[in-house]
Amino acid sequence: MTMAYASSLARACPLLVLVLCGVRLVAAQQEPVQLVVNEYDTVYLKNSNAQGMVGRVVDRTPDQGVVLVQFGTNAKVTIPGAQIERIERKQTAGEAVKGHGAQALAANDQSEVKKTIKWGFDHAAKDEAIALAKQALAKKPSADIAEAVVPMLIDASDFDTAIAMCRSVLVANPQWTAGYENLAKIHLAQKNEPELKALMALWIDKQPTSQAANRFLAQAAEAAGDLRMAQEAWRKPFELHHDYEAGLGYARTSLKRGARADALAAAETLIAANQFVDEAKAIKGSALLAQNQAEQAEPFLTQALAGNLSPDSAIIAKYNLGLIAFRAGKVDQARTWWTGLPTPTAELGLAMIERRAMRVKDLPPALAPIAAEYNACLDLQNRRFDQALAAIDPKSSRRQQFLAQVAAIRNPTEDVMRALSQTQTPESLRWQAFGHILARRFVPAEAALAQLPPNDGYAAVYRVYIAEALKDSASAKTLFAAVAGSDNPPREYVEILQREYAAAEDQSLRERFEGTSSDLLSRGWQFSTPGTNIAIRTADSSLVFEGTQTAAEDSVSRAWVEYPAASVRSVQATFDVSGLSSAICGFELLDGARANGIAYGILADNRLGWRELRAGAWGPWTELPWTATGNQVTLHLEQDRGRVSVVSMDDTTAREVLTSGLFKDQKQLCVSIFGSAEAGVAWKTAVKDLDIRLKTVANRRPKDK
Repeated sequence: MTMAYASSLARACPLLVLVLCGVRLVAAQQEPVQLVVNEYDTVYLKNSNAQGMVGRVVDRTPDQGVVLVQFGTNAKVTIPGAQIERIERKQTAGEAVKGHGAQALAANDQSEVKKTIKWGFDHAAKDEAIALAKQALAKKPSADIAEAVVPMLIDASDFDTAIAMCRSVLVANPQWTAGYENLAKIHLAQKNEPELKALMALWIDKQPTSQAANRFLAQAAEAAGDLRMAQEAWRKPFELHHDYEAGLGYARTSLKRGARADALAAAETLIAANQFVDEAKAIKGSALLAQNQAEQAEPFLTQALAGNLSPDSAIIAKYNLGLIAFRAGKVDQARTWWTGLPTPTAELGLAMIERRAMRVKDLPPALAPIAAEYNACLDLQNRRFDQALAAIDPKSSRRQQFLAQVAAIRNPTEDVMRALSQTQTPESLRWQAFGHILARRFVPAEAALAQLPPNDGYAAVYRVYIAEALKDSASAKTLFAAVAGSDNPPREYVEILQREYAAAEDQSLRERFEGTSSDLLSRGWQFSTPGTNIAIRTADSSLVFEGTQTAAEDSVSRAWVEYPAASVRSVQATFDVSGLSSAICGFELLDGARANGIAYGILADNRLGWRELRAGAWGPWTELPWTATGNQVTLHLEQDRGRVSVVSMDDTTAREVLTSGLFKDQKQLCVSIFGSAEAGVAWKTAVKDLDIRLKTVANRRPKDK
């Protein structure tokens, strides 16, 4: 057909032209859109293995052929329709998703729609893929389509779109389990507790025995701290579906709730089924310990730790092994298990071992009352009755009422002891004996001790004190020799007795600071005033620090002398603080390199306090529960294998342990007298009678005169 003929035909028969054009349009619309990204048009020929002819289609021919401008040239090539196998048009990933998806939707091909959505996500056409999914779900709410797209939306953190899709399908299909699962994952990720709670209520209502529903409910409830709900939700899949992972959750939450029998039974089921054996042994051992079966519990906890435990379970197993050791009086083993555990319970346990107070406000609510009671007991043992009473509410519990009765033994009258005797427990009997000893009523004290178990450690120690009070030193020493074989004797009192009996063999050195400063230096003393403007000298049989403090990088002036670390038992000195002003003074116990140690001093407002030196850096001052009175203040510090404690000179039974293990493997210790103040402060202190008690060891400094 010539062009002139076609033109005249068009003028004569416009309808025919429209029909012909329509044929071409229909043909174009029916051409399948491939899921490919094409930078150019590609024409694939029949009976050809070639990759196709690449270029730009600029026209169609009446026989369904094309006119192609080939890539790299401007030449036009006409390709007859009979030779064409298929044509892949130039398109982006988004265009491919739109075109291919539209054809799949028109054909009601759900499988191809899913394929197209996934392809879109994989080829950076997320928006087009989501739009296609929405079209498909609007046409027919299909769980199949939603399950294909929602996980990809979650991975892309497009939570709002995922939520909308899940909800639309759940309206049509309330039994769609994957929809609930995906919504639960989203709410967990968003930490949206109200939405999660509402979802779980709906899910459980629709599928009360669903394994997935109860697992998600259990996880959410346990994370939120609702252990009762978590325990029940773990139980259902464990019992109904034999879900052993749920069984582990059930055992774990049962243990946390104090349902020891349930925890034990679930753990034994897991062990018998050879499922989560190490975790189950940790739970079984913990449950047995909670039932006061320490001997049976210990091997299970030990075996669990030797296996493959989760970090949380390993912490629990270590803590419980430490608790077993602590209850057995093996405090060194307990300290080893508890040291480094990142839990408040372990921290409280270490405080109990070291007999130091615990900061209650830093503890979780469940542990705070226990720590408060422990602090009160510590105050009672150190005869700080007012502090103990301040932390006790006798109306809150029978236990607190008992502690208040114990506090009353500061004045151990017959009425006080009678009230205390209303509680018949080993602890009460020990306090009764203590009160009678304070009142020097030794017969009723012995009567109380006789009611304790024959090998009770407290009774063994108290009998030593009674013998000493009766001036029967020979019997006291015999009784003390038997203390080592008793059950869990009070360590502090044992150490006091050990020091007292060992002191007979000790050497006591008293430095009276007679002579000149040069005399001190010739006997091994060293002075340090690094730009502080403080003079150190001797005067009137005292070591005097005096001057107006200047600013310096190190504001501490000190005088020190060294002794073998193994021999230093205690240090005591008396400080004249009448001219101290706002300065701080006291003494230090430092290692040979002066990089680690303890300072014990008189702070502002006559408070006593201490601080620790670690790796050359001083920590903050910590106040002690004692106050210095008068202008002559005596400080007393004791050291035993790195365990440093201080004693109140107003009440020598009042003792505070400052630190343990500080001077490990040290050969020399520096006994230092120090003073420090802010720049511009004029201050003075004088130290008299520095007493150093040394154990009997070889190679000691000669006794000073």
